[in-house]
Amino acid sequence: MDLLQNEKCIETEQLNITGNIMTWQGTMVQLSNVSYITTQKLSPVKLPWSALVLIGLGICMFAFKAVIAFVMIVLGGIIFYAWYADNKKRSQSMMLTICMNSGKNLQILFINKDFLNRVLSVLEKIIIDGGIGNQNISIDLSGSQFAGDAQVLNNLGINQK
Repeated sequence: MDLLQNEKCIETEQLNITGNIMTWQGTMVQLSNVSYITTQKLSPVKLPWSALVLIGLGICMFAFKAVIAFVMIVLGGIIFYAWYADNKKRSQSMMLTICMNSGKNLQILFINKDFLNRVLSVLEKIIIDGGIGNQNISIDLSGSQFAGDAQVLNNLGINQK
């Protein structure tokens, strides 16, 4: 998924929680250091004006060079389709932002909104309880599944793989 340059987020397939520590790809976060957690939709990608220019020039050139005009119109159409497909993916995704006590923000990309809501429930319960002891939870973001032996999963009625 293409993200705008100002969107700095983590795209990972696996989150792991052991005790009061959440880890992924060489990063660790102590959940007691979390100030707050929030979610937000991804902003849509701006309309590609280059596609409009290509199509407009292609229409204008049709009387002079039909082949070049056709190629320009097709390229403009391809750019528009790519823009549409990217915005459709973005509309189905959500960003989980973890704000730390230090002021740093960590953003994690979720493709499944319903799964994100279940992850929020688990994180909320872990933060309220102060951790999960010697138990662990594995969160498969790509497969939208939980695994692990933490009692919090059973308490929240979350199905495990």
